[in-house]
Amino acid sequence: MQCNQLQLVGKNYVKPRTVDSCWLLEVPEDYTQPEGKKIKVAVAKTLSQGPKKGAFLHLNGGPGGMSIDWAQEIENDLSVLSANHDIYFVDQRGTGYSTPSLSCEFEDSGTAQQIKGCKDKYVNDGVDLNQHTNINNALDLLLLEKKLSEVKEIDGGWKLCGVSYGTRLAMTMAREEQKQIKAGYQASNTIQMMVLDGVFPIEMNGIKDMPWSNYEALDRV
Repeated sequence: MQCNQLQLVGKNYVKPRTVDSCWLLEVPEDYTQPEGKKIKVAVAKTLSQGPKKGAFLHLNGGPGGMSIDWAQEIENDLSVLSANHDIYFVDQRGTGYSTPSLSCEFEDSGTAQQIKGCKDKYVNDGVDLNQHTNINNALDLLLLEKKLSEVKEIDGGWKLCGVSYGTRLAMTMAREEQKQIKAGYQASNTIQMMVLDGVFPIEMNGIKDMPWSNYEALDRV
């Protein structure tokens, strides 16, 4: 597809010169019903700036942070990765240029009434919010790797670069991949390595554990 066909709140994506190609990956909304309703996950690819040594998947934080907008940073913040790797940027399900994009018409400081109204709108539109989970995010990305391998976009797997929540997603991908291998759905590992920046452990509850986590961090200063 053409990159300018990606849309966010009715506005078309303006492709920076760093982006080579874009597409929408169709995935099950609910992986327990693989033949059921589908949603789409937006992907953008940048090319290696030098001799190619493989591919990276960029995993942004949040959760809910857009990744595709980071594609314009391959000559700056991500120059070390892009020097000899193609990079894939994915807006996780429900975010950014993916569809549906679960954005609300207010900033982070919305009132309880605004938040409920936004939630009700998507529920009434048939969106199953219970399917927008860490595990389903990971399964989307494992499916993307399979599709990219099938069309020879990548060879022998890829490397992950996660920031904040993206580190949690990377670790979840590794865990879910091992489950698929043990179940016989996959022959071997496709995750070659992981770069984790600002680790968000899987066992930590991001909301309930935040007070003591902040206290422990400050206590060590």
